[in-house]
Amino acid sequence: MRTLLVTIPNNMEEISGRAREVITPVEPFGLMYIASVLESRGRAVEILDAFALDLDVAATVRAIADTAPDIVGLSCLTIHAHLALELIRAIRVSHPDRTPLIVAGNAHADLFATHFLQAGLADVVVHGEGELVMAALVDAYEQGADFADVPGISYRTPAGAIVRTAPAAPIADLDALPLPARHLVPMDRYRMSFYWGPQPSDPRRYKGMFTSRGCPYHCTFCTVHRSRSLRFHSVGRVMQELRLLVEEHGAEYVFFLDSCFMCSRSRVTELCDAIIESGLRFRWGCEGRVNLAAAHPELLHLMHRAGCVQVAYGIESGVQSLLDRVGKDCTLQQIDEAINHTVAAGIGPVGLFILGLPGETPEMTDETIRLSLSHPFVFAQYAILTPFPGTEIHDELVAAGRIDPMDWSRYSQYAAFTDVSPIYVPDGYDPA
Repeated sequence: MRTLLVTIPNNMEEISGRAREVITPVEPFGLMYIASVLESRGRAVEILDAFALDLDVAATVRAIADTAPDIVGLSCLTIHAHLALELIRAIRVSHPDRTPLIVAGNAHADLFATHFLQAGLADVVVHGEGELVMAALVDAYEQGADFADVPGISYRTPAGAIVRTAPAAPIADLDALPLPARHLVPMDRYRMSFYWGPQPSDPRRYKGMFTSRGCPYHCTFCTVHRSRSLRFHSVGRVMQELRLLVEEHGAEYVFFLDSCFMCSRSRVTELCDAIIESGLRFRWGCEGRVNLAAAHPELLHLMHRAGCVQVAYGIESGVQSLLDRVGKDCTLQQIDEAINHTVAAGIGPVGLFILGLPGETPEMTDETIRLSLSHPFVFAQYAILTPFPGTEIHDELVAAGRIDPMDWSRYSQYAAFTDVSPIYVPDGYDPA
């Protein structure tokens, strides 16, 4: 039973326009973790990162045909959902006699499972974390067993009925997962171009990894906390992966991709102590929270001693009423204190901002820009709000009739660089 896990082809020119030059491929960690679990159970699995390889739909279909898989797993986000549908249709046309079982996963497929299944685009949709669910699905498919016993999926029966099975429990012990299957992807293609100047643009130097999953906060523009409790890899497991990245992959800079790396002060302390004691020589960065950085400046100093040179803060707005409205759970005073503490610790702060939040006025936008200019950020990123499906903001705007939940091609945070109007514009603004 051969499984091929596929990313959606590269359509950055269409959805990001002039911003394409600053958007670079990153490792498809979801597929890499699924592949590592399948391999650990003796399954034949490959990954086709069509996005990183810059393949179009036709080239992706040819590559799939060359592999001749029994199962094709597709990772689908809203930003390229319309292209995913084009790819699936092309796969079915190219396999008229025996189409592989088509399984769709990731956030968009999860939310729009009924659409995918009723339209005959996918045979199965995976909900939530896919590693153990895919392993059970592959077993059931090979054995000809009923999919009803596989938790965490929706599927279409031969009679056309849509069945959703019992939810799969979140993976409690992350250490039970094997290391992500980096050997199955083109590691020379991945880089992070905008966070840290030119250095991470060299894939021989930059590497990314996760040390946790989930987030305890509830920002209304984010989906990370949705049905995903905060869980951590052990410090020993994190050090195992760090040693692999530094000693075998030559990483000089590692970015921890966790949504809330600083959420546990005791764990960050333990990890920093372990990095210092290990003697590994590398620099690193992470995403932080201003409320935690403001309250614990001593933690930032320890992080710097352990090699941290950069913390990216989701500041979002310079207006307290907007921060409160989107559930940021922080204050403008904490923003000031966090940035000051970060600079004092010798770490470069990165500011991440969102413009066009519900209720925002042009005067409020100016306040956000003034705040960003008043601090010594090494980099500031401004995103126009994209109310992605699965977020509270999306649900509110759909209920108010302000956005079309099916106009998937316009859900792009890079709309400002294209001729496509943003999916949502607050009152008082026009798309331009």
